[in-house]
Amino acid sequence: MMRSPRYIALPIAGLCLMAACELVGLGGADDEALLVGPTWQLVAFKAQDGTTTNVRASSSQQKNALFRFGQAPYTISFRDTTLNQCGLDGNGQTENTQCALAVAVGLPNEAPFSYEFKDGNALSLRGRGTTRIGLPPNSKESQYFAALDAATSYRIDGSRMRLAYGDDKALLFEAKAPASH
Repeated sequence: MMRSPRYIALPIAGLCLMAACELVGLGGADDEALLVGPTWQLVAFKAQDGTTTNVRASSSQQKNALFRFGQAPYTISFRDTTLNQCGLDGNGQTENTQCALAVAVGLPNEAPFSYEFKDGNALSLRGRGTTRIGLPPNSKESQYFAALDAATSYRIDGSRMRLAYGDDKALLFEAKAPASH
């Protein structure tokens, strides 16, 4: 007994749809794998009341930051580099747990962060210091690094990422070129 073409086409169409959703980040994709690789460019801060503050460095500030660090300001790159000491336990002692490295570029400083995935889409970021170049006028670097340090979860939707922190606040990012380091 030969089946009609539609019985064969439906399962094939379903598989193609699942593969397409995986590619654009609509479902089933491994968000942890999507986090590592691109450089994430900060687009805006989203406040608790839902208002957003766009982050745009002036062209001279961007050129200065690009000259110094090779990257645009307000970015973060998650790496798969493993770190053995990720922070302090409740008693102020160094933990010997494993985490990974992320590098954030502010305006004009750069800061390494360790990160760990928790259950679901929960994420822990911990600042590990920063360079100490003086901040230019209108820099949002202090806010940016503090928000990263307080991050609690993330969500990736295609080329956009949302890092939640604090009471219903978020950093909104767009994926840019792969990290060069």
